[in-house]
Amino acid sequence: MTCLFYAWQLSAAAERNQRSATLFEQSLLGSITQYDYIPSLLIKDSLVLGLINSPQDSHQTLSNRLQFIAAQSGVSNLYVLDRNGTAIATDNYQSKGSFLGKNYAFRPYFNLAKEQRQKQYYFAKGVTTGVRGFFISEPIIIDNEFLGVVVAKIVLDEWEKRWQSSEQNILVADDQGIIILSANTNWQYRSIGTLSPEVIERISRFNQFPNEQHTPLYSDAYSTSFLNTTHRSVWSIDNQHYVVNQSPIKRVNWTLYHLDNQNSILIRSMWFLLSALLLTAIMYLLWLERSSKLQLHREAREAERTRQTELQNMLDNIHIGVLVFDQHGKVMSMNDHAGYLLGNGETVQSNKSENDIFVQELIDIDLDSLEFDQYLQENIATP
Repeated sequence: MTCLFYAWQLSAAAERNQRSATLFEQSLLGSITQYDYIPSLLIKDSLVLGLINSPQDSHQTLSNRLQFIAAQSGVSNLYVLDRNGTAIATDNYQSKGSFLGKNYAFRPYFNLAKEQRQKQYYFAKGVTTGVRGFFISEPIIIDNEFLGVVVAKIVLDEWEKRWQSSEQNILVADDQGIIILSANTNWQYRSIGTLSPEVIERISRFNQFPNEQHTPLYSDAYSTSFLNTTHRSVWSIDNQHYVVNQSPIKRVNWTLYHLDNQNSILIRSMWFLLSALLLTAIMYLLWLERSSKLQLHREAREAERTRQTELQNMLDNIHIGVLVFDQHGKVMSMNDHAGYLLGNGETVQSNKSENDIFVQELIDIDLDSLEFDQYLQENIATP
């Protein structure tokens, strides 16, 4: 029973996590769609094209516009890169960590946009600010010539805050297996399994996560199954065991993981077992009590029948005539001696039926106006 409940818990958790994963994916894609249009509009903006074609002009007018758009839309940062990957305008040009003049040609959101000439999505830790962000970039193409890239950076910390408030063990890994979002801050930037040398080299070359170590998240992993129908991965993380459910986020090629503490599931299963045993014990005690009452009733009825039989036997065997009447004077019981005496040595017969004998047939009394028990109380001497 406990194994069945445990398997049911795993199945319920998987179903619950799948719904959560679907909601997260819809929320993420909603955010991407919310900001997706901004780079698409800016690549056609006259100020952007003007500065791209005349980089010697002042950036301030365009930077102020980027600053306004970022503030109104909720984008963390907006900036324009020229054909060499250098930021020629940015919304944060007045801040200490300004992107202005910085070169980002090494970033995939620039070089892939340049090579593939289409919109790119990328997650990385900021080289300048150190703030993690999701980057949406779109190339500026005029007359089939690559002129630069417009980049929007979005901070996704709100998801982690919601996860932390709901006490859910949720994490998201990119296509390389690096944890980019997690409710547990100690899990950020760790890896799902051991990274290959090629992945480590690529992360270093793109400076995707500067100054971060990518130690494996789990020290051990294995699969478990119940009743040959439920198969789950179990990870051992920091001396805790977690049952893992994963779901792909296809558009950005990420993977969402839900981790349920196995101890919690086992504890719930044990409580279920104890509750089931307690309920079974209560039902058994109630059954015993009911059986005992029924047995007592049966014994009481049997004792009454025995008493009545013994009494009748005693009445039949004594040399005294004994009759028992009801309140109407009907004979309820008559021992053999009474029948003998009343019948003058012959069996007493009723003129109505074999079993209906009334006191009027045995004694000359008038019961037209009274019941027999009332007659006895008023004329006790006559009978």
